Amino acid sequence: MKTLFIFLLILPVLVSPGPLAYGACQTACNYGAVTCYSLAGLTFGVSTLAAAATCSAAQ
Repeated sequence: MKTLFIFLLILPVLVSPGPLAYGACQTACNYGAVTCYSLAGLTFGVSTLAAAATCSAAQ
């Protein structure tokens, strides 16, 4: 059991995502940002700084 615990503790250090995982992460983040702006009635990329700060804080 102790060996398993040590293995699970070290495992995240040895794993690194590839380009597909990075792309999936960026896509999910962008989807969340666009959804937040849309729900606020704004257009992503052309909104005021205050609206952007509100959506960033919500995420």
